[in-house]
Amino acid sequence: MRIFSTLIALILVFLFSPAAVQSQCNQAPCLLPMPSVNAQDACVNPSPSALDCYFGATTPDAPVSFPPSWCSAIHNNHWFAFVADATSASFTFNVYGCAVGNGIQVAAFSTSDCVNFQFVSPCIGNIPSGGSATLVASPLTPGETYYICVDGSSGAECDYSINGINPTINGPTDGVCLPSLLPSVYTTTTPSSWTLNPPTAGTMNINPANTQATIQWLETGPVQVCAQGLNCPNSPEVCLDINIGEVVMSEEEVFLCQGKTTECAGRTFSAPGNFPVILKADTGCDSIVTCKVKLIPTVTVTEFYELCARPGESVSCAGQDFYAAGVFPVTLTTDLGCDSIVRCSIKVIPAYISPFTLVNLCGPAEYQICNNTLNESGLHSETCLNYQGCDSIVNVNLAIMEPQALIAAPSILDCDSNAIVTLNGAGSPPNPVSGGITLYNWSGPGIVGPFNLPTAQVNQPGQYCLIVTHARGGVYCADTTCVTVLANSAIPQLPVISGNPNPCGDSTVLYTVTATGNPPPTSFNW
Repeated sequence: MRIFSTLIALILVFLFSPAAVQSQCNQAPCLLPMPSVNAQDACVNPSPSALDCYFGATTPDAPVSFPPSWCSAIHNNHWFAFVADATSASFTFNVYGCAVGNGIQVAAFSTSDCVNFQFVSPCIGNIPSGGSATLVASPLTPGETYYICVDGSSGAECDYSINGINPTINGPTDGVCLPSLLPSVYTTTTPSSWTLNPPTAGTMNINPANTQATIQWLETGPVQVCAQGLNCPNSPEVCLDINIGEVVMSEEEVFLCQGKTTECAGRTFSAPGNFPVILKADTGCDSIVTCKVKLIPTVTVTEFYELCARPGESVSCAGQDFYAAGVFPVTLTTDLGCDSIVRCSIKVIPAYISPFTLVNLCGPAEYQICNNTLNESGLHSETCLNYQGCDSIVNVNLAIMEPQALIAAPSILDCDSNAIVTLNGAGSPPNPVSGGITLYNWSGPGIVGPFNLPTAQVNQPGQYCLIVTHARGGVYCADTTCVTVLANSAIPQLPVISGNPNPCGDSTVLYTVTATGNPPPTSFNW
């Protein structure tokens, strides 16, 4: 209502005042501030305050009216006209953002024909985007019309305001996260009306001065907090883009080898347990990873092996070869990268050496030792494998006894030089075995003297046999051979005496002697 009443009053002044009759350039009044690229076409605002809360932008159009001098060069200026109501006027310019270039430049002028201009203020150049500057026009003659020129620096196209503050919203834009018990606080330097887009993103509480909004967030995603200045109802709505993130909760299970370290969520752990690790996500929100560190103890086992005591012999344990007795720890790595210790216990089994065993056999014979067959007498050492697979030296004193009884051809008995014949068995081989003995045994009808020698004497014809025995260790092996002793056929037989003996000693009894033979005996000798 104030602006409207002032406007009516000024219109009446223009219509009835002498100065209005001698007005400069265009005298059409402005219902609302309206800039023009041609100063001659600019409508006249009834007072400096009529420009309050103007929000606009520099134009991309080519300039028409040029002041006599300028902050720099004119590129895309436009003009406002106002009627002074005091000897000075103050205008605050706020630059909010530039689509092209950066900043504006402003100055105030007086003119009588909108062609020739005189400065009534300094030229303020390069008010940057986000900046503010106050233009003071003085001295002014109340009732006279004056002009303000606004130009983009180097042709910049920027949003700006005159005597109007576009709210600046201050508050967090990143790191706003759910779930959260803490609300977010946003402020402006000027009283504003507040909105939330989308409205379901949270609940908003506004302070009585309308300069602060406290928001408890309910949804994640992109959100806008918007404010519009209450002092300038036509000011544009300003919005602050916010991304409501989410605190991500997760778990990660890792394994820790005893005596080592492990990594989880970028941290290193050397002990088991549950550890929360806070990470920052791209949204600025925390990502909480609970690292569940599980300990894998070092496994130690003992393996027992037997090593045969033979040159170059080895056993394999835990992938390694060992050549000597002892306990050897071998560290292995499991699929999880942990240590597994195998204690290789190696025992050396010496080769067993047996004493010499007497083995007595009657030949022909063979004696088996392990996989070897022996068929000769003597000392034998054979290497065998025992049940453990190691060497076992078996020593044998082997006797294979094969006696052979031999009798030389005997002479013929007669009554002269060969009344006794010697049978000769000395040609029978003696027992060749170490420690062995040879025994002789003769049998027949007329053995005279010893019968257990290599030779025997006989005085009667007939068959005589020799048994030759080889013996050792209680084992007897015998061979028998026989010969026939012949006698000359003239040898008389023993006489036969017959008669009736007188048991009383009668010497007159006669005895008869009968002798036989072939030829028959020729005489008898009593």
